[in-house]
Amino acid sequence: SFEAKVKPGETVISIVEHQLGKPLPVSITDLINDFKKLNPGQHPEKIRIGSTYHFPDYSD
Repeated sequence: SFEAKVKPGETVISIVEHQLGKPLPVSITDLINDFKKLNPGQHPEKIRIGSTYHFPDYSD
């Protein structure tokens, strides 16, 4: 996983795709489940600008 601070206009998908440099290689459902495992109690649709979260790394 990697940590990233949320900037205005970013989503969990855009942050992960930017880190990878390519389109999301897993389903959005998998991404949401992986995000929730890394950030217990957090919901991907409610991430806050300026906050830092853990994101799944699919670069392997």
